[in-house]
This record gives sequence, structure tokens and C-alpha cells, in this order.
Amino acid sequence: MALVNAKCTNCGGVLQVDKSKDAMVCPYCGAAFIVEKAVQNFNVTNNITAEVVNIYGGKQDFEIVGGILKKYNGSSTNVEVPEGVLEIGADAFNKCKYLTSVTLPSSLKAIGNGAFFECKSLKSVVIPEGVTTIGDCAFARCSSLKNIVLPSTLKETGAAAFLDCAALTEVEIKGTTVGPLAFYGCKSLTKVSLPRSLKLICNYVFGKCGPIDLYYDGDTRALIKLYADCNKYLNIHTNNALDDKSIVNYLEKLFKKYRVCPEEFIDPEEGGFNTAYFTDGLTIPTIRSIFTNGQLLQGTLTLDEESLGKAIISSIGIFDGYTKIDTIVYPKGFHFVNCPICCGLNGLSMFGKCKKCGIKFIKQK
Repeated sequence: MALVNAKCTNCGGVLQVDKSKDAMVCPYCGAAFIVEKAVQNFNVTNNITAEVVNIYGGKQDFEIVGGILKKYNGSSTNVEVPEGVLEIGADAFNKCKYLTSVTLPSSLKAIGNGAFFECKSLKSVVIPEGVTTIGDCAFARCSSLKNIVLPSTLKETGAAAFLDCAALTEVEIKGTTVGPLAFYGCKSLTKVSLPRSLKLICNYVFGKCGPIDLYYDGDTRALIKLYADCNKYLNIHTNNALDDKSIVNYLEKLFKKYRVCPEEFIDPEEGGFNTAYFTDGLTIPTIRSIFTNGQLLQGTLTLDEESLGKAIISSIGIFDGYTKIDTIVYPKGFHFVNCPICCGLNGLSMFGKCKKCGIKFIKQK
């Protein structure tokens, strides 16, 4: 059975029909239609494969080319993107100041760079299942955005994707990659959920947020490994100024286009992006609580040889300043470079406590 896209000749609903049949019934309105006419109706209205611009609606609101919504020209506060659109193109809704809500189609696969950049009145948007990528600065400075649902199909959240979304309070990240500064400046963000499937989370993702409660869908060992792997990646790709694909060079180009460079990364003398401020390893500042496998991480943190073999534990910033841990148990033969809680270099007292913060260290026998 060969299914093709069609549009009901009665209600306009987008369908998939068996083109070998002569007639079918619309599941939305119950009207019978001739398959050939419905297919032609879809092609004329949507023209998904044509290399021309298609205009939807009497007010010429949408410009769509080859399934990509290139530009929204309307001024409605509530927008419904037509079914059949596969991608919201770069800057398609850029600075639509009156937009308060948008309904995205089930056909959508990608949201481009700056697609909803500085839509400052946008309060709600549901990203449908099937979307795999959210581009750089896609929702940056949507300062009224309160609720965001990220689908399970999402594989990549771009750099500064939700930067300065000041009203955003909670986010559940699904997918494998989260770009640098993705949620930077979301000052109301207090709850973050990370999946066990996460492979890379970049620098300053949650800078100027919080304090946040971090929920990780895995155990503490897996969380340590995630941070170790991310630090290793960042050490290779962040500092290599000769690499055109390095994170700092990539961000410099992005900041020139969208003018969103946070103040703390601006060179006070030169005025541009100062890469020297972006060479640290992965940290999540102002963490209030850490939950692994649904349990609050508190009291004693036990480290084994396997987890310690993946990283120098003191370099993993997730524990920096985490006051809910009072004791660290570690295997025989391991030596800390510095305290993973306070980063102190003064070593241990005769009672096995950090001389700076007082956390207790117990060596396994």
C-alpha cells in the first residue's frame, strides 16, 4: 500500500491516503472524497516539493518553500503553523513582538537558528514529538516563555537556544547533546531533569540560573562519568584556537550575528567576545540539590575505582560547593588533587578532614 499526502476537499484536513484507491472517507469530518482530487488539493495548497514560495491564508501570513517555513509575515498573537511544514526556518518568527502562543504541526522535524529569537511576548509553545533538533538561539530572549515541553525525539539543543528566557522555571532535557549557554540567564529556572541518554552537555549551560535542583535519570557513578566525558571533550575542543570548529570560535560567530553575548564574556577593553573567559571545564553553578535515581544525594558519597578511573574527581564541578555531602569514601591508593567540594588545596588535617571546608575523607580498607 503506497501512502501519499492528501488534503480533504471538504474540511481541509491533512491526510495520508492509499493512492491506489478511487475514494476514501475523511477521518476528521466523515466526508467522502475522491482520492485523486484530495492529492491534487494537497499539492496545490502545500506544494511541498516545488521550488516556489507558497502563501497560506488571505493575509499572506506564511512563506513556505519545499516544506520549510521561511518567514511569518502576519501579526496574529496566536499562530497555528500549517500541517505539512517540516522545518521552521532560521529567523522565521524573529522578533515577532505580538506573538503570545504558537501551535506547531505534527509533521515538524526541526526548528532553525533564531526561529523565535526575541519573541518577547511568547508565553507557550509545545514542541511536538518528531522534532529532532532545536537550533542556536532558537528561543533566545523569549522573556515571557513560561512552559516548554521538549519531546523524547529531540537529539540536539543548540547553543544559547533558550538564553535569557527569564520566566522559564522548569525544563526536562531529552536527547543526547545540549549546546553551550543553552539555558544561560534563565534566572527563574530552578528544576532541571537530565536523561541517562545524555552524551554531551557544554559550558555554562545553566549559568546565571537557579539555584537549581538537578534530577539525573541514572546513578551517581553514571553522572560522574558524564561529567568526566564532557570535561574531556571540552578540554580538547574549547581551547584549540587553531581549530575552526572549536566551541569558542563557533560562539564568537554566533554572538556577532545575534548580539547575545553575556556581559561576563565581553572583553572590557576590546568590547567583543573574550574567549579567555570560556576555557573552564564543565560546571553547573548554584546547585541546591542533586537527585540520582530519584534519591537525594546527601551525607556520604562513596567513590569506587571504576568511577575514579574516568576522571580526576576534583575537576568535576558538579560537586563544587555542594553542602549536602559531609563525607567522601574513596578507594585505597587514590589521592585527591584538591577537595571536590571546596576546591581547597590545603590537604587534610590529622583527623582526615579538609582543612578548608571540614568535609571528612575516609579511605576504604
